[in-house]
Amino acid sequence: RVSSWPMVVSLTPTFTGEGLVSAMIHPEKGEGAQWHNTVVSVYRLRWEGENITVALAGKPFGSLGRMAASLERERTLGPPIIGVSRGGVFGGPITDLKGRFLIEAMERLGLSYSAAGGQELRHWQDLEAYRRERPDGIRFLSANLVYSSAPAVTLLPSHALIETGGLRVALIGLTPPAASRHLAEAGLSFAAITDP
Repeated sequence: RVSSWPMVVSLTPTFTGEGLVSAMIHPEKGEGAQWHNTVVSVYRLRWEGENITVALAGKPFGSLGRMAASLERERTLGPPIIGVSRGGVFGGPITDLKGRFLIEAMERLGLSYSAAGGQELRHWQDLEAYRRERPDGIRFLSANLVYSSAPAVTLLPSHALIETGGLRVALIGLTPPAASRHLAEAGLSFAAITDP
């Protein structure tokens, strides 16, 4: 089920020159509806013949400990949870853990699938070593990270089909085209990221 609400997003420069992103969900509810340090992704999609813009807003959990506690609570409440990430499992803003330490922590939390993003390309050798050592671990997906000489052939599985709670779920991984700047440093000069 997808819900939608009016949302106001603002970017405010801080005194250190960094930006604070805030989103106000349900603006009519006033300050209590405002989230500081918000993550907002904007997507432009074609849906049933029309161009639409979708903004996804989320509030960071703050730490792996808080994420673990929230996941544990959700697991006791009901339907199965499929751990999915849009990428960045080799490093990000939620923890000081990086590389292999972070990916192993995310696996213990129940992450099962991840798209391959810029962090994964920057840590390609670590990703490949992890996949060799843990074939039953987190599965990395990308439908558009391809061999430049054979664009129909992907470097990673393009998708996964999962059955859970009586439903069949399809996951498709996409690598952001901007991540192509990491291909050379990752030793992937033979690869390309196609337009999704």
